[in-house]
Amino acid sequence: MDLQIEQGPDYVLKAADRAVCPDSVMSQFVYEKTYGASPGEDMVYDLEALINSYNGEQSVGCVKIGREHGRIAIAAFTLLIRRLHEGHRQSGELVVVDASSGMDKYDCCVSLISKHSVAGGLPFGCSITTSQHQIPLLFHP
Repeated sequence: MDLQIEQGPDYVLKAADRAVCPDSVMSQFVYEKTYGASPGEDMVYDLEALINSYNGEQSVGCVKIGREHGRIAIAAFTLLIRRLHEGHRQSGELVVVDASSGMDKYDCCVSLISKHSVAGGLPFGCSITTSQHQIPLLFHP
């Protein structure tokens, strides 16, 4: 939106110029060239280290990762979600789950869990899985 405001009538030309507005493939290439991509198991270990670091900074287990049968599942529980669980009386009465997949090159499935309130939908949880199959993972608080 800022680009459209800045460029005015030249927006269409600037938006098509990869030097100004790179596409996702180019962004991924630059990221991998700059930081290096962790392949396979190294990626999982790097992700676990990142999650442990984040949980340590928050001093609360906000994100959990589990592996079973070669599949990975991540459950995110932010501080806002924690406050909603503790303070919202109707937190478990009705939830809406919105799941979508094909969001990255690993075809992960992202599920957002929301609940109703007078202010609108409130975040209740988030999960990321490498498969849409049912995975009996146990996440302990």
